[in-house]
Amino acid sequence: MTTNYPTSLDADRNWTGTDYQDTIDHAGGHNDDRDAIVAIETQLGLPAVDVGETDAGSLSKLPALSHGLTDSQIIAALRSALIDRGDLRPSVVDEDTRVVGAWLASEVDSEQDDVLPNQAKTPTLGPLMPGSTHGLYFGTKGSEDALLMDQRSVACRVKSTVPTLATSTQWVVVAKVDNDDNDHRRIWTTTAGYGYAHSSKKIAFYDGTTAHLASSTTETLIGVTRGTPYWARWKANGTALTVDVSADGATWTNAITATMSAGVSLGGLTIDIGSSSTSTFPFYGWYYSLTVRDGDESAPVAMRWTPDLHPAGSRADTDTATDPMGNTWTITRPSTADSNDPTRVSYSGTEKLYLPGTSGNYASVPDSAANSITGDLDLRFFGTPDDYTPSSKAALIAKWVGTGNQRSFMLQLDTTGLPKLLWTEDGVTVKARTCDAAWTSGYIRGVLDVDNGSSGHTARFYTSADGLSWTQLGSDQSGSGTTSIFDSTADVEVGTYEAGTAYLFVGEIEKAEVRDGIDGPIASRISAADAADGSATSWTDSVTGETVTVHRGSSGQVTAIVTEDVVLTNGSTYLECLYDPALTVGSGESLTAILVERHWNQVDYARFVGFSDSSTSDGWRIESQGAGVEGLYMRIDDGTTIDWIGDSGSATYTAGARAVQEITAFSGDSEAWVDATTTDSSSTSFGTLDPGSDVDLRVSSDQAGTAAAMEFMALVILKSAARTTDPEAKAAYNELKV
Repeated sequence: MTTNYPTSLDADRNWTGTDYQDTIDHAGGHNDDRDAIVAIETQLGLPAVDVGETDAGSLSKLPALSHGLTDSQIIAALRSALIDRGDLRPSVVDEDTRVVGAWLASEVDSEQDDVLPNQAKTPTLGPLMPGSTHGLYFGTKGSEDALLMDQRSVACRVKSTVPTLATSTQWVVVAKVDNDDNDHRRIWTTTAGYGYAHSSKKIAFYDGTTAHLASSTTETLIGVTRGTPYWARWKANGTALTVDVSADGATWTNAITATMSAGVSLGGLTIDIGSSSTSTFPFYGWYYSLTVRDGDESAPVAMRWTPDLHPAGSRADTDTATDPMGNTWTITRPSTADSNDPTRVSYSGTEKLYLPGTSGNYASVPDSAANSITGDLDLRFFGTPDDYTPSSKAALIAKWVGTGNQRSFMLQLDTTGLPKLLWTEDGVTVKARTCDAAWTSGYIRGVLDVDNGSSGHTARFYTSADGLSWTQLGSDQSGSGTTSIFDSTADVEVGTYEAGTAYLFVGEIEKAEVRDGIDGPIASRISAADAADGSATSWTDSVTGETVTVHRGSSGQVTAIVTEDVVLTNGSTYLECLYDPALTVGSGESLTAILVERHWNQVDYARFVGFSDSSTSDGWRIESQGAGVEGLYMRIDDGTTIDWIGDSGSATYTAGARAVQEITAFSGDSEAWVDATTTDSSSTSFGTLDPGSDVDLRVSSDQAGTAAAMEFMALVILKSAARTTDPEAKAAYNELKV
């Protein structure tokens, strides 16, 4: 078969040669599909991207995204997030389209990690961070390395050793920063004084007695706005103080000229970047560099901190680095999650359940003759707790209901990390054997030999790295007298007992097995591998034929069936990206947000993505409709005009289904799409969409309103209208027949 491809653009920027539809028509199989895409990329001179085994149907959803784009970042980000999975609808994007942010769940830092891999796909915006009030992250802002300091209430800082200054009251300190809100933010701190950004948007210096404040805002002085880096320079010579600001680090504008009551000496003092030990006025934003000179502006550099002092791959929570002058800089930050931090769950090719540890979230199979075991018992739990020493006991596998005295058996994890096997002979009196060694890794197994041949019974525990080969954990736990297990009517549950209300497990579960006898046949099994997809509520087990039921709570984070990398939010946890002008929509501009997520429609008006002010609602946001309607809409507000796109009162998605939500904001022509199907459009014209103030982009929330409990997979933001009706796109390319 010979496949022809478009070869060039004519003077009017239309494709010449065989059109793209012929390419699609000629591509008949997996390899041909991939060959077609590769050939188009070759013709366009774009870097090849491995698209994997794309099925024939999904290629029809690859319109000009492989055809007309010249931005390889768009191709890489959108294809990996959406196109490979067949999620993106046909659209035409003009060649000036640019991705300003593209984030995948696998690349979201929700564990206070040090390096942000998603920086490669966020050429303009910063990373999506966990919604905590603390954290230091190394990344790239634009094309420059920077340290992102997200610390609105907790002391996170970079602390120096004491420099040796010859003229300790004459010094120059220069910092390049982008403080991302309008609160007091310390840029550098010593015990003698500090330089800071004032809440009035003015640069300032505190000399230990008096606060010296610029007469004009930094924006007025040099034209920089929030989200744009600038330089600030503090110079002291005895009691004389001069503070200047610059937009480029070369041309300086005076902001402060003052006389201090006494000279401020930096001799014998350490310098903190971004905060102090008491976390007073901690810095929030991007930090690029700090330089200290010993004397005037021509004096030697005494200290210099830059992010590249801390090499990638070795940025521990308390990492240290040494500058060329021999000063040591130490990073200090919390290493534990905050209450607003979501949970990231990685997918490595094995499906699993993730249980959040809240009531009503578990999986079960019904009571049966097979699992009503009265003799030897073998319980195998193929899972990983978030914490091997949980704050409260966790039931791993249980056939146990206290109501009506229907207690049979339970494999439990104690708060000390010790596994424990419990059972009753009569449904009432509990017998238990606890392992004498802690479970710290791998899978766990507990067996009960009801008659050990020595007029007693024995419990044993095992661990396994692969689920095939088991090694005994600790020693035999024996008791006098033979025993038996009560035949109850309780279901077999994983991750809890008492119908999902007690001893709630937090973590991942690949599968669980109840075996009749030690190494005996499987009587009951719950395996996430049998689930059709992440929206499944039940399935038939492929080994036992039992009906497995997945239970999800009525609020907050619920049981997730993990079939791909996800970030799980619970209604109070969220992700956020610092404010950037690229998120605003000005006159004649357009913006497209594409979100891949799953949620269960627990609340009305749940925020999926929000870039809107808490009091005025200025800006834009994507959310669910109210009154229980499973519908998507976008609210846009320019401060005067308010419009809702998609708020038709009709269901546009299925609760629990994985959905690709796409919103395009363009004055006079906005659209909403769900899973490649348009749900609404609007011809309302609007002005600039900019929440201003201290507003950041949030996923699963906004600055106010109801947060969504969701499974986040991907978010892409383009500063363009990625659709066929975009007039700029039409002007750039003739409409393609896909």
